[in-house]
Amino acid sequence: SYWKKNKNNPYFAQFGVWLYNQTKQYDKSFELIKQIDNKFEEGSGATMLSFGEDMLNSNNLDYALKAVNYMLKKGKESAFYQKCRALSLSLSYKQFIEKPIKSESDFNRLEADFMAFFKEFSFSKETFEIILQMGNFFAFHINKPQEAVDMLEEAINKGFSTNQKGEIKLLLAKIYDRYGDMWQASLYCSQVEQDCRNNYLADEAKLLKALFSFYNNEIPWALSQFKALRSSTTKLIANDAMSYSILIEENIDQDSTYNGLKLYANAERELEYNNIEGANAYLDTLTSSYLYHPLFDEVLLLRAKINISNNNFSKAKEYLDELLKKYPYELTADDALFTLGNIYLNQLNEKALAKEILEKIILDYPNSIYVIEARKLLNEL
Repeated sequence: SYWKKNKNNPYFAQFGVWLYNQTKQYDKSFELIKQIDNKFEEGSGATMLSFGEDMLNSNNLDYALKAVNYMLKKGKESAFYQKCRALSLSLSYKQFIEKPIKSESDFNRLEADFMAFFKEFSFSKETFEIILQMGNFFAFHINKPQEAVDMLEEAINKGFSTNQKGEIKLLLAKIYDRYGDMWQASLYCSQVEQDCRNNYLADEAKLLKALFSFYNNEIPWALSQFKALRSSTTKLIANDAMSYSILIEENIDQDSTYNGLKLYANAERELEYNNIEGANAYLDTLTSSYLYHPLFDEVLLLRAKINISNNNFSKAKEYLDELLKKYPYELTADDALFTLGNIYLNQLNEKALAKEILEKIILDYPNSIYVIEARKLLNEL
């Protein structure tokens, strides 16, 4: 009734969209945006494009698709045609990533879509996210690293900001590390450290170099780098550095070697670069090589993450339940609980169980880094 009384007020209409989005009434939001487009925006689709981007970022892919289809009908004459095409491709990429079983046609179709996009549009700030997605796809999904490197190194010289160039170089560093050129990977990280020394990307580059050392079994050197990063001004990087420091210090073999950690690092590296089969093979070797190892709880957690990456949430839940049953007092327990709570909340739609898990984190693990986020999720519930 309020909307009927204020049909000629564009600010009230925008407030209505905001309110519907906050209360997750996306159907009503979508319908109201169509009215705004026709009544106040002369069919430009500005609010619809913003809605589509928000839906994609919040993983509401069905509504992102609705927004994309609405915008694409406006044709090439639309002022936002390029942005809409970019949004459409980002949506296709995300749908591909989340698809548990991928056919050969899925790979071929997305590769063709990327190629068609850059045949129509040039490298620019508006296509920056697509450049990163294409680099990841070519390097880590269809085993075309040279094509990815050629494209990314060409993109660096196309007038991007210092931070955007830094992100491209960090992706290049991952590709070079994945395919065995540790020196070139380290060089790109060092360039980002120098060029972006006044912002978060410098610390991100340092963390990446430490991870490369870890992945390549230079365990003592990796530990020294992680320790140096524990005082990072970027909270997430400091937390990651602390986690890896503890992982290494708490899981050295009884004979003071790093054999178990090396197998675990290899598994984590393969998972990072989307080689699920390789990651599982290293974990199998680790568990079959020891009657007991302090890494066994970490193995269960990593197996859960592997299954999450494959959208096999029921199997991931089995590994997390096993971890919590066998190792309730290990440092991985709160991580397992938080991961399990997210599965209940976002994938299995078991809100009562999610609430129970989140409360357990707050009550039983008050010093956990997940307490603040657990409280936030509880408030949303």
